[in-house]
Amino acid sequence: MQEIWKLSLDWDDDLPECLSLAWNRWCNEVPGLGELKIPRYLFSNMFNVGITKIELHCFSDASQKTYATVAYLRILFNDERIRIVFVASKTRVSPLKKLTLPRLELMGALLSAKLSYRIIKALNLNLVCRFWTDSQITLFWIKGTANKFKSFIKNRVEEIVKLTSPEDWYFCPGKLNPSDLASLGTSVFELRDNPVWFQGSEWLELTPEHWSMQNNAILEGLDGIELEYRKTVSNVIQFGCTVNSEKLLVLENYSRLRRLYRVTAWIKRFISRKGNCRVMYSDNAKTFKKSNRELEEISKILLHDNFHDFICNQKITWKFIVERGAWWGGFYERLVKSVKECLRKVLGRALLSFEELSTILTEVEAVLNSRPLTYVYNDLREPLPLQPVQFLNFARSDSTLPINFKEIIAAGSSRPFLIKRKKYQDLLAKQLWSKWKKQYIMDLRNAHALKNPNPQQNIKIDDVVLIEGDNKSKLLWKLGRVIQVFPGRDGEVRSCLLKTSDGTLRRPVQLLYPLEL
Repeated sequence: MQEIWKLSLDWDDDLPECLSLAWNRWCNEVPGLGELKIPRYLFSNMFNVGITKIELHCFSDASQKTYATVAYLRILFNDERIRIVFVASKTRVSPLKKLTLPRLELMGALLSAKLSYRIIKALNLNLVCRFWTDSQITLFWIKGTANKFKSFIKNRVEEIVKLTSPEDWYFCPGKLNPSDLASLGTSVFELRDNPVWFQGSEWLELTPEHWSMQNNAILEGLDGIELEYRKTVSNVIQFGCTVNSEKLLVLENYSRLRRLYRVTAWIKRFISRKGNCRVMYSDNAKTFKKSNRELEEISKILLHDNFHDFICNQKITWKFIVERGAWWGGFYERLVKSVKECLRKVLGRALLSFEELSTILTEVEAVLNSRPLTYVYNDLREPLPLQPVQFLNFARSDSTLPINFKEIIAAGSSRPFLIKRKKYQDLLAKQLWSKWKKQYIMDLRNAHALKNPNPQQNIKIDDVVLIEGDNKSKLLWKLGRVIQVFPGRDGEVRSCLLKTSDGTLRRPVQLLYPLEL
């Protein structure tokens, strides 16, 4: 049927000769299915016989056209007799999208795991399961770590591991695999005369010591490497850390040691390039608030004598803008807009990798930090404008080992030259701060001065206000009482802490409407 579908034939079209012969041959074999007899009761002729153990053996195989599985019960008796009973089989047509043979073998293994789950659920017996496949690649996938494979393999391996145990999977050569008959296809008459399909392979009637078809030399070597690598990571986590609540980096959050190395390296690169932050401004996103709480918890935990001085000197202050006051973050949102404009002009619709995008963002950062803060004169003899990069480089703290400048001068051979450079550096710093006080600060004061100030009465504590909400109807807005005010640097009230029927909240004065009460 799949071949007919691929040819896109209509109902009235004639079949090609090759498909017509295959169809006629299949129609002639259908009546022969009535001659096949399978006992419905799995334990027939076993009454009053001591059964010591029951095993479920599932075989899977695949070809380019189909993948299949077949299951048998291996019953052991007190008198050391062994009987093999056919239970069920499943066959699936390969997808239209062409897949490699190892992936089809993996799909056959998944079909085998699903069939075993249904059999165990239906029989409700304590069965010992064994799964057999003739693909060593499939065995390596199942016994390996699913996270390191591609999504197609990872999803199917995870589903197999949920239904079965990787230790229950074994290798079986294709010549001894009964499911090979279903995957390659066979006629009804050949199936009727083939005892392997209904009675299983002969080697199943032997004890496990005589199952000599295991050829897992390659797999054992690979498993040894994987186990050795995991053991090394486990030892680092166990002996490299103190197992208590005082943790700077929670190692359990990192599934692999390499990932922990990458996170540590990223933190060191960030500190070396940006310097140690003192104050961070952000909006009231839940992610930022949670991060702030985590930093506060870390600050409380790391009160050990070895870290106390460092924490006191390097602690980060995280300031949030008022809820529903997005315009309070205008000073950094304007810079975000500038970054987006640079990216839009440089990238357009280009698709970049993470490293490429990180490089371009660094270049955009350098451009924004080099923008002038003061007036740019046309005359080259005038002083150069102030730039943010001058303050970033000047105030940046070193994240490496401390350096004593006096010791370098005493030990160096060019002592006069170093003293001269040090004095020149101090002179540049003085010029920078002098220009900052005399030029930039004065420009800021003139820019923010109000020409026509319109004084208005500030909101006071215990004032009753109407709080603007998302509802358009003002009748649905909440009432609140001011319990605390937060003035700005100019003395004017900028936000208030309010008490409402639902609790307390903070809002900017732009969303508050005092009532004449």
